[in-house]
Amino acid sequence: MSQLRTEQFDVFYAQVEAALLNYAASRKLLSFRPLIDGFRREYVRWSHDSQYPLASGLAEINLADKLFRLIGFAYIHMAYDLPRVIAELLPGLVHNSDYDAVTPSDVKPEKITEATRLNDIWLGFMEADETLVQTFTEQILSSGVLGKWRWFAKWFARKPLQIAGLWVVIQRHEAWHNGEKLACSPRLENTSLLQASLCEQISSVISSSLSGLPKSATVFDAGPLLRQLKSPVLPSIANIPRPTPLKKEAGERLAYFFDPT
Repeated sequence: MSQLRTEQFDVFYAQVEAALLNYAASRKLLSFRPLIDGFRREYVRWSHDSQYPLASGLAEINLADKLFRLIGFAYIHMAYDLPRVIAELLPGLVHNSDYDAVTPSDVKPEKITEATRLNDIWLGFMEADETLVQTFTEQILSSGVLGKWRWFAKWFARKPLQIAGLWVVIQRHEAWHNGEKLACSPRLENTSLLQASLCEQISSVISSSLSGLPKSATVFDAGPLLRQLKSPVLPSIANIPRPTPLKKEAGERLAYFFDPT
């Protein structure tokens, strides 16, 4: 694999990771750290594992403009890496009546129940939305991505930036839901098929989305790409608990974003 040009995404990733670690520490979400570590492990694979299933997708994104690279790398990480790591930490949800349990409290590590562990993971993941939206839009506006256009975009491109923020929210929430499906898959071979489905859908979306993009992008070019980079859809599995509904306002705005008619 040729060297990936992830400079801007590296900055974004480091900022998000630091914010998540600080948040988990401040809220004493003791079981959230393995999720953060798992995300990092998968990200490191991009450059060090020639067998990474979406290596061809990374290579396609690597040839794009800086702005499109930032968006494309974020898409692969959220759509493919996140669900698989989430699934690792949420085994057997379909049989777990305590999943939508308790408000977390300050408990000693040896007293953590399975319900508290799952709740820590869910709470830490979902409440990070605002942090990720802010850091993602800030990175889009950085000199490394937009160059001299960043000052213009800051004042005159608020709608595209809002769209980018909403896109991050929907990608993360759908990543959680796909992670639940993987975790609830009753047999290992089913899980492998679901992961293969993720990979196939994402590869197809990347190839179709990147074709015909301008060589040099402004923030106004981000909207059409974001509309095409939709979350993969895995087959539904009965009885999956989903305590992760989108807020009504965000859901309505996202519905308009993807289908303005």
